[in-house]
Amino acid sequence: MSGDDTRALAATYSAIAPDYEELWAPVLVPYTRQLLDALGFGDAGSVLDLGTGVGSMLGELAARAPGARVVGADLSEGMLRRAPPAFARVLSDAMRLPFADGAFDAVISAFVLFNVPEPGVAFTEVRRCTAPDGVFGMTTWGDATDAENAPARAVFDEELDRAGAGPDPVAALGSARAEIGAPDRLAGHLEAAGFDEASVRVVAFEHPLDTEAFVRERAKLGPTGRRLASLDTAARQVCLARARERIAALRPEDLTDHDSVLIATAHAG
Repeated sequence: MSGDDTRALAATYSAIAPDYEELWAPVLVPYTRQLLDALGFGDAGSVLDLGTGVGSMLGELAARAPGARVVGADLSEGMLRRAPPAFARVLSDAMRLPFADGAFDAVISAFVLFNVPEPGVAFTEVRRCTAPDGVFGMTTWGDATDAENAPARAVFDEELDRAGAGPDPVAALGSARAEIGAPDRLAGHLEAAGFDEASVRVVAFEHPLDTEAFVRERAKLGPTGRRLASLDTAARQVCLARARERIAALRPEDLTDHDSVLIATAHAG
């Protein structure tokens, strides 16, 4: 990913920050809590939330490690501006972390590192910034082939195609989901970066929505939202109306996304 690509990705997330905070961040919180339960870092003196986004977990990190200095880092300035101002917030690329060696006793990264072009580089940087005997924990999406996307997604995609919507610009930037989306591959990356005792487990992800919530979320976030934004106002309204009508005729279970989440923990030897 070039510098221009990195800036484009950051700008994309900055633009959706308010909608992300309202619609998507709360969906991910339960899975991040499972990570925190597994990690165990209550005695940490310093904690980094890498890819903190809107800072949904900063307060909980502070509560779980009451003596720690908690820092949130993210590539997107728009996201960081919505994070709680009581915490230190650092604009940072995961592949070039601006922290000293061993700066943090614990590092977490929730649903972020599949976005980096070279996850091995990011893991090496995380290991560098993790103190001896420190811990690292992360969540990421499992292999895309494991996903059972809601049939309603296909309906939305069909209507976007019908309306002449452009391709998703973020898809062109690439994703590391396939590279780290299986337990053995993710554990291998962690061990190659110098972590010990890498443990990865898979949990099921379910996200049910009703018609209005589904259309609203898809219209604002993710590939469908980005494609919809390529249409002019009139075409966008027609596309949404057609998608809503067809989705309303589906069964409730057709509006539920099924996926898998990898929860990984490791120690800095």
